Amino acid sequence: SEERYDQDEDRRRKRMEDLVVKLPTLYGHLMKQLDMFSRSDEEKNIGETIICNIDENGYLRASMEELTEDQGVSTEEIEKTLSLIQTFSPPGVSARNLSECLYLQLVREGRENSLAGKIVKRHLDDLGKKKFKQIAKDLKVSIDEVQKAFSVIHRLDPKPGSAFGACAREITPDILLHPSENSYKIEISNENIPELRISPYYKKLLKNKDTPEETKEYIKKKLNQAMWLIRAVQQRYDTIKKVVGCIVIAQKDFLDNDNDPEFIKPLTLKEVARAVGVSESTVSRVVANKHIDTPAGIFGLKRFFSSQLKQDENGSLSSENVKMKIRELVRNEKPGRPLSDEAIVKALHSEGINIARRTVTKYREALKIPSSSQRRYSCLD
Repeated sequence: SEERYDQDEDRRRKRMEDLVVKLPTLYGHLMKQLDMFSRSDEEKNIGETIICNIDENGYLRASMEELTEDQGVSTEEIEKTLSLIQTFSPPGVSARNLSECLYLQLVREGRENSLAGKIVKRHLDDLGKKKFKQIAKDLKVSIDEVQKAFSVIHRLDPKPGSAFGACAREITPDILLHPSENSYKIEISNENIPELRISPYYKKLLKNKDTPEETKEYIKKKLNQAMWLIRAVQQRYDTIKKVVGCIVIAQKDFLDNDNDPEFIKPLTLKEVARAVGVSESTVSRVVANKHIDTPAGIFGLKRFFSSQLKQDENGSLSSENVKMKIRELVRNEKPGRPLSDEAIVKALHSEGINIARRTVTKYREALKIPSSSQRRYSCLD
């Protein structure tokens, strides 16, 4: 507390800090671009929710229905904002499937109307099986032209977001969850957050009669700014704790059963924001890239969110429940006779789950399950 300010030491420390290179996350990289190019607060809020649902490979893993319900806006508004994000770097980011990812990269190069563009939109499965002859026949071009287009497509990046996660890192949980009788105790980890405090040296300067008034005014101004920062950090702690508390209450059955997806309940950012009394964008920032240590292991906070599918007789069902049922249907399908997405829709309807085919396709792709034609020739992991 008696240590005096050393200007030379401060300069040396700053130079050392400047040498530290922080690897940007995909989320941070996209958010910087959103801050720069968003045209309204509403578009920024929608964009942040979209970015929060982009996985480490750069793919959007939420359906239009989920995003529409979460944000309470029209599908057109979601599509408009998604189109903006799809112009961001890296090229191909926020695509909903491989075909769209590759096509977005070709659009960036001005090749959307090329043969390569037609192939990734209409014949990607055939290209993967190298059925050049069939593609050439359907598109009325030569096999040589198809092979040249294949060379163009082959150099595109199927995982545009992976460069941001190239370095493996150990996950340190931000929140610790301790079982406590019939509930859970929430603890915010301070491991990666420095302790903020006011140096007593400056308080002594204020009380010192020999300190010039001009210096005192300057110190008061800086002390007020420092106190504001400390209060802001504490308020953020409180917000994180409230958001996690709301999640824990909503997903207690999920936590009590070792995070079994069968027990997860529908929960959206909007519901948590309403319960906590903050904006949806605040909840998005709280859960983004944060992990919680539960009795069943360490998980991302986003795992506890699942959109709601409304059912006629069975109340509501979470998207995670439906994804689990889709996985079970695929795992139990007969060898050599894989279920098409339409067949999966019918099987789910027979269980009282009303769902559109396009939603089944989205969920299947989110689960990284190949299409029925691809599964016909290979086994599902």
